[in-house]
Amino acid sequence: MSEVAGLERIDAVGVHATGYRNAIIVAFVLCALLTLGGLLAPPTLSHDAAWGMREWQTYRSGGPIDNVTAPDPTNIARDRTNLITWWSPGQYLVPGALTLLGLRLGTALTVTSGLSLLGCLLGWIYLARYFGLRPRTTTLLVLFIATFRYSTLPFGIYNGGEILLQGLIPWLMLAACRIPLMSAVRAGALAFVAVLLAFFTKLTGVMVVSIALLTGGVEVLIRLRRITIGMVAGAVGAALAFGSLYIIWFSHGSTPASGTGFAFRVADVLFAFGVPWMAGTSWTDMLTSLSLNSRGPFWLGGSACGSLSLVLWLLVPGMVLFSTVLLKGWQQRSENDNLTRLSTISACFYMMYAFSMSAIFLRGGDVSLEERHLRAPGMLILFCVFAAAERLPLKSAGRLGVGALCILMSLYGCGAFLYHAKSMKRAEIDGYSGTYQPFVDESALEFMRGAFVRDARDTVFVLPSPEAASALPPGARVIANHIEFEPEETIAARRYQGKARGRLYVVVPAHLVDKAKVSLLLKEFQDYPPDGWQRQSFDSSTMFTQEGTRASD
Repeated sequence: MSEVAGLERIDAVGVHATGYRNAIIVAFVLCALLTLGGLLAPPTLSHDAAWGMREWQTYRSGGPIDNVTAPDPTNIARDRTNLITWWSPGQYLVPGALTLLGLRLGTALTVTSGLSLLGCLLGWIYLARYFGLRPRTTTLLVLFIATFRYSTLPFGIYNGGEILLQGLIPWLMLAACRIPLMSAVRAGALAFVAVLLAFFTKLTGVMVVSIALLTGGVEVLIRLRRITIGMVAGAVGAALAFGSLYIIWFSHGSTPASGTGFAFRVADVLFAFGVPWMAGTSWTDMLTSLSLNSRGPFWLGGSACGSLSLVLWLLVPGMVLFSTVLLKGWQQRSENDNLTRLSTISACFYMMYAFSMSAIFLRGGDVSLEERHLRAPGMLILFCVFAAAERLPLKSAGRLGVGALCILMSLYGCGAFLYHAKSMKRAEIDGYSGTYQPFVDESALEFMRGAFVRDARDTVFVLPSPEAASALPPGARVIANHIEFEPEETIAARRYQGKARGRLYVVVPAHLVDKAKVSLLLKEFQDYPPDGWQRQSFDSSTMFTQEGTRASD
């Protein structure tokens, strides 16, 4: 016990040191500025977060939690409630709870993003103190993380679990470092809570916390060469949490990681192992946004294999830079025990995480090849690079290279944030929800809200995006599609039967009115006569309407 207590005192070196005040001030100032910008130029919702808010609306209208109530495709006159296990509840419960305090949804989303980012920055500051990083290095780290694209993005496009998990990652790593050296009760309790919190923010968080706890235990095992009571208790606490989650969540439905069948693809493995090296700077996100294909990652268009190879090659310069800095830092491990521990933890976490993501990709999981899924190891690698770089001479090539790369990515993150705010049209800000609604015209939304006031749940609204549903009151009966992005084959294969008691409103972007997609969309509603649609035009939206069964009563 005395040996463990001594190690705890060594681990705490720097935790109570002064000099990190500037880093804390920078964190608060940057978060305040980004939050202010988000309040002036409200965010829209990403696809996942939009479905999460559908769950919140179901709950607000009296439905069960973690469910979505929508018209039944076999008869749209009645509703069907489905349990959603695809996304964790934190993405909608946190901003939803803020709306109960009187905030509009757009404001609640911005506040959630601001608080999550602040928690992220404070977490890295505390982790930097824990591993003895210099205050100036920590301040620069905070400055860069706060302005990289993955931090500025949620203030324009609220991405739910992504920003919530980002705020928790450093704290999970800190807990993983401390648990092996704790008493049995504290270790077990902390591991139990860490797993539940990670799950609450995002399903990926379960994998993050699992690997973090395992990595922390491996590092202490290497250092002490024995199993501590904290390791055992932490494993028991984590196991109890996993068991509870399986009973209340994972046993009730599938998740994106469930998979459809194993198929080995070299590109998937290279992506899982290559992208984390630069994921801490949003490098691949920048390549995506600068591509000609604005609807998604450019390696998914054209020759996917060839384009993905190009992306991986573009990662090589950054990988060489970071690996060189890490190697030089590792060569000085005898002079810095904290750097040795951090390097061991980072290497183990990266390898385990990359192997896990490779398995999900190869198993056919519904997890896209996007940098965001590899953010956790990417941020830890960046943190380790900063710790190693501060050991290098001030004007060394490695240190200057890391600084230049981070400045470039910081400028990109700030530029993208400012571009969103500047390009936003005030007419696209919904006055009811306070969110940015680029897919449905504000006047069309006001018209539908008026229809809901008149006819309540007799009405059915068909919207061209799930995020537009957040601009309607709780209780509105909504069918959401993605007509802008769905292929014609998908639309043609979808069918809805029955007729609503009240009117059926089908909203589409005005520029698609003369396209075949709109005709196919209207044909989805088989019990409505094809020649019975009434058409109404708004500035950027067109609405097709038909009467329901109540008109014939």
